[in-house]
Amino acid sequence: IYIDGVIYIDGVIYIDGVIYIDGVIYIDGVIYIDGVIYIDGVIYIDGVIYIDGVIYIDGVIYIDGVIYID
Repeated sequence: IYIDGVIYIDGVIYIDGVIYIDGVIYIDGVIYIDGVIYIDGVIYIDGVIYIDGVIYIDGVIYIDGVIYID
């Protein structure tokens, strides 16, 4: 179904290259879910970055309960 450049296919909505699926938004490989952003396996939540179990918060790094501060 095409409506003004918007494409609806089985509950999936395509708008200008942006894909909406069940509240999940895909934009150029970036996934937005409920304010959480996934980019190449990296998760951003409210300024907090999670990479492979490592958490970065304002220059502070948390690894397995250990805190590293530059």
